[in-house]
Amino acid sequence: MNSADKVGERLIKFRESLGFLKQSDFLTELQSRIGTGISQGNISHWEAGKYIPKRDKLALLKSAFPQLNTDWLLEGTGQMLTDNKAVQKFDNPFNIDLENVEELRKTIRELREQNFLLVNKLLGRDNKS
Repeated sequence: MNSADKVGERLIKFRESLGFLKQSDFLTELQSRIGTGISQGNISHWEAGKYIPKRDKLALLKSAFPQLNTDWLLEGTGQMLTDNKAVQKFDNPFNIDLENVEELRKTIRELREQNFLLVNKLLGRDNKS
């Protein structure tokens, strides 16, 4: 495994820790924070281990997500987050344990089910069938 592969694995771990299970959702959030400058192709290539983010792209990532420890991303040293409180305050309004992606998935499923039941109730449909 080369260093680009390891950077890709760490980027996926960071993305998923924020609750973005899809690259496209991560890109949308990234672009809402910094505008353009990082493309879907960039993220795909980084996560696939084809390339390591160049200095200018790394600066954009850090600007969008100041809690990201770039030493961790590039070298694997230190903790993923430099300030865990920043993630909870700005990226985690429901105070979900960001280290546990499975818990997040379960919460999403439960919220979808609740939404389904409420919509059916409002429409007067029987939820028992």
